[in-house]
Amino acid sequence: MQKWLWGYVLAVVAVGSIIVVQNVFELGKGDWAAWVQAIGSIGAIVGAFQVGRRQIESGRRHALEMDRLERTRKNQAVVAVVHHAVSQAKAAEEGFRNMPTDVLRTVLDRGIYALVEATDALFSIPLHQVGPSAAVVQFAQLQVTMKRMSTTFQRFGKLDRDGALIEHIHCSQELSGAVGIAENAANQFTQIVNRLD
Repeated sequence: MQKWLWGYVLAVVAVGSIIVVQNVFELGKGDWAAWVQAIGSIGAIVGAFQVGRRQIESGRRHALEMDRLERTRKNQAVVAVVHHAVSQAKAAEEGFRNMPTDVLRTVLDRGIYALVEATDALFSIPLHQVGPSAAVVQFAQLQVTMKRMSTTFQRFGKLDRDGALIEHIHCSQELSGAVGIAENAANQFTQIVNRLD
């Protein structure tokens, strides 16, 4: 039944009860005052209970919403780190693919690419904070791939000119394959995390 109908039924029952009590027990004005006070006290107790229950429920809903917002904020931060890492990987791979060896070595000496730093940022995020197991798997795959790319990047930077000329194409191919794996892991991770919100 609808609330207004319940209210109507309750009012009819209350009026009927008053009429029956008045006719059966022949209550005086003092008796009625005592009954009204007793019923009012009971009503106040029930009302206080309802107010307390609503406040508790409101507080619980607020706490759940704050937890959800905090989780969303953390997820967005992790996704931002993931996308930054992939963008650095793509930039480094593009540099390896398009730059002549001598130019690439000069660029690497100047620290233009932040691949190693982006990889370090990925490893600074504890795995237990990245979400469910499927997200952890993709995040770990991205960490491993970025670490492998960083190692290739650093190894190439330590080579002399002749060694760099020999290894340039090999490192470029290695980075190209790793970028594809990193992009796939990042996309899968982002999809999983976005489904949580």
